[in-house]
Amino acid sequence: MKNYQKKIFLFSGQGGQYFEMGKVMYNENNIFKSYMDSLDEMIKKEMNESIIDKLYYSGNTKSNIFNRTLYTHPAIFMIQFALAKTVEEEGIKADYLLGASLGEYVSLTLSGVLTLRDALKLIICQAALLEKHCEEGRMITILDNPDIWHNLLAKHTRCEIAAHNYDDCFVVAGYKEETDIAKNILKEEKVIYNELPVRFGFHSYAVDEIREAYMEVVDTITINDPQIPILSSVQGEEIHYIPKDYLWDIIRKPIKFNKVIEKLPNDSVSYINLGTSSTLTNFIKRIKKNNSNMYTILDIFGDDSKRYEKLMEQYK
Repeated sequence: MKNYQKKIFLFSGQGGQYFEMGKVMYNENNIFKSYMDSLDEMIKKEMNESIIDKLYYSGNTKSNIFNRTLYTHPAIFMIQFALAKTVEEEGIKADYLLGASLGEYVSLTLSGVLTLRDALKLIICQAALLEKHCEEGRMITILDNPDIWHNLLAKHTRCEIAAHNYDDCFVVAGYKEETDIAKNILKEEKVIYNELPVRFGFHSYAVDEIREAYMEVVDTITINDPQIPILSSVQGEEIHYIPKDYLWDIIRKPIKFNKVIEKLPNDSVSYINLGTSSTLTNFIKRIKKNNSNMYTILDIFGDDSKRYEKLMEQYK
């Protein structure tokens, strides 16, 4: 690995989670297991339940849908945070942190903007508020140009664009009845789409109900200056100052992951995907067609240990 390459740690959000994610690493890597166990104990104090039990010992397998937000929110965070700390302890340090949606909370925590305890508090509170106050919603990934939303979907549904993944892939979100209308239109137009395994319409009006209550909790925490540079999927660029409203923008504003990647150089960056799946590196392959400096560890199809060892070989 060329020493001038900047390493960017990637963290994903809702939609790529599954039962047993990280289980191979948990069973085989003592560093990862230690962080997971520690995080689980902290989470137990907040919600009196074990996320590790839900992930690995509930009797569910990868084929079962894992979409209960009260459990998926902390699970997604703890998997990625533990994986990042494991990689750090192996001597691989990030030059930049880039999260998408919930993954931004991992970036903020690793950078020191949030304490670990405050981050877990916010994530668990957010999930509980969503389940208590928000109407059922959905998110749909659409494999087409966003013009189809402007020219067609926006005229017939209240769905909003929730994320721009790459040129011909975007996500819409809203209440379930609105996304059902969108799916019917997409079927008629023979447009390929995929419904994400979530229960709420993140990054749309469908989560607005919890803003006031969530911001009351945000007001109780302290925000610090980032110690590791942060690339923002909310703003589509590097950010140096994080106001408290940003912690709401992460869940409400559209994800501009593609804008961040488009602004990065092609040949002096390596991407280390510490997300729950290969989704983010797949997006980058579509955006940066000639960049092969990408590493993913976790994937629903397995071989996590082999990919982890490959990453270690590249940087040791």
